[in-house]
Amino acid sequence: MNFISADQFQLFVTGTDDTGPVQAVEHDAPAEDCRIEAILKPDDTITLAIGPYIGDMGTPVVVPRNGGNIVLTGLAVDVTLNVADADAYTVLHNFLLARGRYVLEVCNMGQFGGV
Repeated sequence: MNFISADQFQLFVTGTDDTGPVQAVEHDAPAEDCRIEAILKPDDTITLAIGPYIGDMGTPVVVPRNGGNIVLTGLAVDVTLNVADADAYTVLHNFLLARGRYVLEVCNMGQFGGV
């Protein structure tokens, strides 16, 4: 489980890396366990979706190739994730390609600005 906190906003981190290609953006939301799904689609686009630990995922959102903020619905409060730029997008793309095009990361947002 990836614990998102005020000190660690990184998602999809590999090995001993300190950072990942996607960062959470602090927000005021209830603390809860959740799942973040990343899919590299056959058309070579990447989608991200979020949902509770148990339950339906929210609507997938296409990640812009040049990066930017992605607002995900599926929890009590919308969650914003950020892909910094085209280089971070490429890192995410390669991360997914190396893992069969699908990764589900389980997160706890207990210190992510939540209560």
